[in-house]
Amino acid sequence: PCGSGEAGDLDCETNDNMILFLTVINGSLLLQAEDHATLRYALAALLTAAQKFQSIFRSNAYQMVVPTLVQVYSLHQKNRMVKDVIKFIWTRFYWLNENVFL
Repeated sequence: PCGSGEAGDLDCETNDNMILFLTVINGSLLLQAEDHATLRYALAALLTAAQKFQSIFRSNAYQMVVPTLVQVYSLHQKNRMVKDVIKFIWTRFYWLNENVFL
């Protein structure tokens, strides 16, 4: 838990930094999803973060990522590239953490 000593403080700082990171990436996706470079870099950053920080993603980070992916998908249903990329990243997240992602 947060504030329970040195290790606890580091965990809280990591969680806070991850929340800030995910907020920025989610905002970029929502605002610039049709820009190919932004979409590619944002989703690559999310996938890399999910791989590097599996414990955080298993506990609560997917709760911040999934609603944004669903919203971007629904807002850009006519854009095949956006839909295909969202489907691709969705399967990668599933393969990374099958039980947690569901």
